[in-house]
Amino acid sequence: NDPTATAENISKLKGTCVMWAVNKDIGGYGSKAYNSYNDSFTEGTKPSELPTSYNFSGDIKYDAARNMWGGEWRIPTQAEWKELFENSNCTADNKSITFTSKTTGNKIVLPYIGYYDSNSPSGTTIGYYWTSVSQDTNLEKAVSTQFTAYTKTPLLHTIANRYTGLPVRPVYTKP
Repeated sequence: NDPTATAENISKLKGTCVMWAVNKDIGGYGSKAYNSYNDSFTEGTKPSELPTSYNFSGDIKYDAARNMWGGEWRIPTQAEWKELFENSNCTADNKSITFTSKTTGNKIVLPYIGYYDSNSPSGTTIGYYWTSVSQDTNLEKAVSTQFTAYTKTPLLHTIANRYTGLPVRPVYTKP
């Protein structure tokens, strides 16, 4: 278990990929792992049964960032990713994308980790990250982001299967 994330230790905390609305690293990805997790879920509505356009950001039952990092960390909403894209300049190379705030000059670097539909990574030249929002027309999908060195602007409305293992880039809500 990692300690609660703080500004001082955040870069030292281990990152992980998770399936959408699965609040922890369960050691696997793909439809079989997702179905197994859902079958054992007893804390409320199963992640696979959360409705379309559902936003779980900050809900410890579904939010891996809140559950694993503690405190007020949470997976960002679709609107928060959009805000980052609109208020930052982006530069990309073959390993990561850097967002530089147009107002403060602060930077965050997001590596291309790819995705997991099974236990092997795919698309490791692409950066995918979850939002906390399910797709608005399909119960099996959720909204993610996508960016590569070859796209001029990041894509917000990428849709992924909920059982896909994607990284998260947590945000902090001040209490």
